[in-house]
Formats: sequence, structure tokens, C-alpha cells
Amino acid sequence: MTLETVVEKIKDKGSLSDAIGSFYDAAHSYSSNMAGYRSNFPALDNTLEGLQKGLILLGGRSHHGKTMWFVNYLFALARNNKDVTVVFFSIDDDKDIIANRLLSMSSILPMKYTKNVNKVYHNPDFTEVQKEMFQKNYANHKRIIENIRNFKLFDAGDGRSLQFILDTAHEIREKHGKIILAIDNFHNISHDIRNENERFSDISGKLKDFATNTETPVICTAKLRKAEFDGGYFRRPNIDQIKNSVDIQFDATVILGIYSHYIATDKASDLYENFRGTTAPIVEIHVLKNKQGDCHKYFYYDLKGAFALVEERDPDTFEEHKAYIDNYKAKNSG
Repeated sequence: MTLETVVEKIKDKGSLSDAIGSFYDAAHSYSSNMAGYRSNFPALDNTLEGLQKGLILLGGRSHHGKTMWFVNYLFALARNNKDVTVVFFSIDDDKDIIANRLLSMSSILPMKYTKNVNKVYHNPDFTEVQKEMFQKNYANHKRIIENIRNFKLFDAGDGRSLQFILDTAHEIREKHGKIILAIDNFHNISHDIRNENERFSDISGKLKDFATNTETPVICTAKLRKAEFDGGYFRRPNIDQIKNSVDIQFDATVILGIYSHYIATDKASDLYENFRGTTAPIVEIHVLKNKQGDCHKYFYYDLKGAFALVEERDPDTFEEHKAYIDNYKAKNSG
């Protein structure tokens, strides 16, 4: 084969013209004013332009509301985007825990009652009318959730290996079309590479490849390194705190950090609300990385833990909450 033949064969490979043309066509193809999928968190949606294809990570410490926020976000994506199937691998929690959270957050009934209805039926503090209302509300939301066909739920009992997750995602995508692949959590995915850093590097690379090749959002929760303290309390998450983060942070399109100042300060913070007799910490989502738009923005949510419910706060309060956390160390030092 002559040099001229080789040049002729490869001269159109990697064409900038093709890339620009493909991007231009996609830019005119969206059916709404948002490039990705909407949730029930409009301020975050506007910053991310919706959930788009790529590897998205949500990093945070235990007990800061990571999984609860994640489940609320995923369920909202399923309810607001009927043309896509959410495929959720709950590696950390079994299906019963997720089912209870879905029923509680949808009905706004406390999880202790949705898990064990005898706490209502045999409780002398509840009137018969209240018990009847509880049953109607509970049964109604059970029917609503059962009719949501575009939310698929798997737990560790089904499988937790990377190969199982990818094979299942491919199968559901072939059957149902567009999907959102969600995993709780990234660091509990099993894989046949023994070295930890190499294992997670390979997992993130393969998840990124899946996202790119199938134009799919792949969103995972992620663990942080050992606790870092600042003035006696946990610091906010940053990219470098994500475990085994060197390759992971490069593969990710978007990285979010979740943080509860109320939990980080051992409940000394004022960032909480009272909701139906329970404490609802105000949790922070920080956009640590965003290749698709704005970065380093902060969003705040009411974490109504007894009801497994997360709701975005009024954006007018965001700066106030951020300033409170920024100034907390100075106010409480000495």
C-alpha cells in the first residue's frame, strides 16, 4: 500500500468538520430548553442543563444524606421523564429499604409507620379515622409507585459486579431504549482486579466508555477518604477527598459533593428545620466539577429524614446558608 493510499484512507478520520456538524445537529434536536433530563430540583437542573450523558459522581460521608438525596433525585427523574428508564443498582441497601423510602417520601408518612403498619393500627393514640386515612394514603401511593414502569431496581442480591451491571444495563437499553444508569455506590462495585487503585481506575474507565458509547448518564454515589477536620468538625467534600480519585476525577463529567453541616458539627449547627415534630437538616450540594456548564455553585435541600424526603430550598436562601457555613469556624473559634 502506497503512502498516498494510506493518506487517502485516513484523511477523513477524526475530522473536526464531522465533530462540529454532529454537535450542531444535536444542539438543534432538543425538545425542550434543557439538554438533559429534569428532576424535581430546578436550581440544580438549570446549572447542569439537566442530567446529561457522561459519568456523574456524588461524593459524601456516611450519614450526610447521600443515599436519601440520591433516591429522591432518581425517582424524580423517572417520574418526570417517561421516555427514559432509570436502572438503579442499590449495592449498599437492599430492595426493602429502598421500597420503604419510596413509599414514605411519596406518601409523606414516617418510615417507621410505612415499614410496620401495626405501629398505627394497634396504637391507642391514633383514632379510627386517622387509621383509615393512613391506610388509604398508604395504599394509594403503593398503587402509584407500582404503576411507574420506567424505574428498575436491583440490589447486591441480584449482583454487584461491574460485568453484571453493564450486561444488565445493555439488556434493558436494548429492550426499553434510553436509560439512566445509577449505582449506589461506586466503591462497592466488585471487579476482578485485585489492586484497589487499578480496580477503581478500570471501573471508572469502563463506566465512562459505556456512558460515551451509549449516550447514557451514568450517576454513582462515591465514598470519601478518611475524615478531614477543620476547627473540630468535618470539612466540606472536595474532589481530592474522593477515594482512589486520581483517575476517577478525570473520567467524571460532573462531580457533586454533599455535606450536612448539622451532622458535621455534631448537631451544633443552626442549619436545620423542624418538620412535623422531627429535625430536618439542611444539606448542601456543591458542584465540584462540571464539564457541561457552571461550576462551584452551591444548592441547599431540606433532608426530612424520618420521611425519606428531600426538597430543594428557595434559591433566595442559598447565599445565606453558604455564608453561615463559611463563617462558622471564625464565629466558633476561641
